[in-house]
Amino acid sequence: KFAWVMTLTNCIVDGSAVMPAVLYQLYRLGMSRQMIFTMYAGLCFAVNAALLVSWFGPNLEKLRLKNAKESSSRDSRDSRDASESEAATASSTPRLHGLSLPEQLHSFEFGFAFVIYLTQGFSATSYLGFNKNLLSMLGDHNNIYAQVFTALLPSSILFAPLFGMSLSKKGFAFAFSLMLLLGFIWSIVTLVPSLQAQLVAFLAFTNYRAMLYSAHFTFLAHTFGNRTFGRVNAILSVLAALLSGLIGPSASFSQQKFGSLVGMSLLIICLMVPCSLMTLQLARHLRFYPAGDICSLHQGHAETSFEEPSQSSESADSDESTCM
Repeated sequence: KFAWVMTLTNCIVDGSAVMPAVLYQLYRLGMSRQMIFTMYAGLCFAVNAALLVSWFGPNLEKLRLKNAKESSSRDSRDSRDASESEAATASSTPRLHGLSLPEQLHSFEFGFAFVIYLTQGFSATSYLGFNKNLLSMLGDHNNIYAQVFTALLPSSILFAPLFGMSLSKKGFAFAFSLMLLLGFIWSIVTLVPSLQAQLVAFLAFTNYRAMLYSAHFTFLAHTFGNRTFGRVNAILSVLAALLSGLIGPSASFSQQKFGSLVGMSLLIICLMVPCSLMTLQLARHLRFYPAGDICSLHQGHAETSFEEPSQSSESADSDESTCM
């Protein structure tokens, strides 16, 4: 359920893109700006208050137990007499669980998350920023296609079950590969001088963006664990925010150099290349550390439900490497 919840949550976040349009329609119907933003502020307060209350009681105790389990996982691995290779294959928990934050930051997993999140976050934010100008250059002077693009952003929720299934059944390498394929599609289509062709880019992008954040946050939570998930995410988010400051200068340079946004599209396509190489390396890495893949978790749950306890642990170890 974990991968499905993360996927659905990130797809719903994309639905927030239509909120400005909803607020504008309320204004057109005669509601004052003060009333609109007062109601909106009240809604935000209620949601955050409900979120705060939800962490008290059983949920907080579950989190504490989970953190204690992660902390003890390192001690249990260190006490094994098996070789590093055998221990990595036999472990039922991701190898970074229980490690300190500095140790996790020196891992391949953090390097992968760093490359994926910063480059693809830059690409997604760039497209959201320059797409309106791109459409205008292609002849969308009435902003019809721009409105279609905004309306299509929440449509990724329709494909949330497929995204969740790709994570839980096929694993991280497959999910990130699918995300990059969608990325190549929309970024290449932006080079096509046709308004009608941009509809393909709209559909590819909205699913690409949902898949990016769904896979990324699922990867962080599963790989680094509850103890350090927030801090790892904060580090990557701050770096991504700093990098986003280069979007404006990059777009200006593209217009000066090429007279259009072709340079931005080419830059985005180039950023896909290191991500593709890192995803190939991730697939190899997860063969050696199968517990680090989300699909091994879901397979283990399925086997526990349908097999005898004495048999489930053996079959889970033998099948973890097949989820790729």
